Amino acid sequence: YPTLNIDFQAFADRNSDFVGVLYVPALDILYPMAKSKDNADYLHHTFEGKYNFAGCIFMDMVASDDFSDRNTFIFGHNMKNGSMFGKLKHFSTEDGLAASDPYVYVYTTKTVRKYRIFSYYQTDYNSDAYNDITDDAGYDTYVQKALKRSVFREYQNDVDFTARPLMLTLSTCSGKNSGQRFLVHSAFVSEKPLG
Repeated sequence: YPTLNIDFQAFADRNSDFVGVLYVPALDILYPMAKSKDNADYLHHTFEGKYNFAGCIFMDMVASDDFSDRNTFIFGHNMKNGSMFGKLKHFSTEDGLAASDPYVYVYTTKTVRKYRIFSYYQTDYNSDAYNDITDDAGYDTYVQKALKRSVFREYQNDVDFTARPLMLTLSTCSGKNSGQRFLVHSAFVSEKPLG
């Protein structure tokens, strides 16, 4: 697990909606995450609550704060300057990038959660990839579709999906069409306590 110097109290003091810190080493993505009662709140408001087109990285409003859902969505804008989730597209344009470090980490006040990237692809905003997973059969179908749609050529099929690990999905806009999205799916591997 990467060792990060995170002042959780400072983040919580700045924003009571703080739920954790997201780290994607392969892309040097490192941001605090917020969660609101409305997914529109952080589309164009910074973590500090100030208006800004880039917004901030935020958790789906219906997700559990402890990342215990079958699939937790994290959203961020695809900024041209590479900020927020502007670098996610590099996974699909740079061969070997995801394979070089295929992990996503979530740091909370209690634990560090490690996820293994297994799929990424472009889709539509109304794709069934955004549907809730309510049972084991739905989970299995969701994973099958994610693997079939994936353009992650170097993925080694090394996630044991028979155990149905929890998933973390990163979502951003993609391309010139406002209806396009780019998704990065990852599966929970392990966690360790902090402190």
